[in-house]
Amino acid sequence: MRSIRDSKGFTLIELMIVVVIIGILAAIAIPRFTAVSDQAKQAEAAPILKQICSLAQAEYMKTNDWSAITAIGSLPGWEDPGAEYFSFTYSSGTATASTSVSGLVNQTMDCDTGEIS
Repeated sequence: MRSIRDSKGFTLIELMIVVVIIGILAAIAIPRFTAVSDQAKQAEAAPILKQICSLAQAEYMKTNDWSAITAIGSLPGWEDPGAEYFSFTYSSGTATASTSVSGLVNQTMDCDTGEIS
């Protein structure tokens, strides 16, 4: 005689345990993914700030005057990079990356020293 216990498949308890394990893994992975994603977005600004300062320093070497460069549009060779998370400005030796995205921080680069704050 065949027993009902011999049937193939998963029990409800086994399925619930799998769902709980997946939930625990998701609770750990999602915050870590969000943090890494924000760091990657934040990294978008630094190379563009360096490019702005390089263009400004090249123009400074020609004119020997930081005030000759009044705006980012007046930098020879500047083209808008189409950055997704930041907008860029330049004023008297300082390049600035501004953002309205939560979790990201505005950055400023002093073109004299090359320091980003």
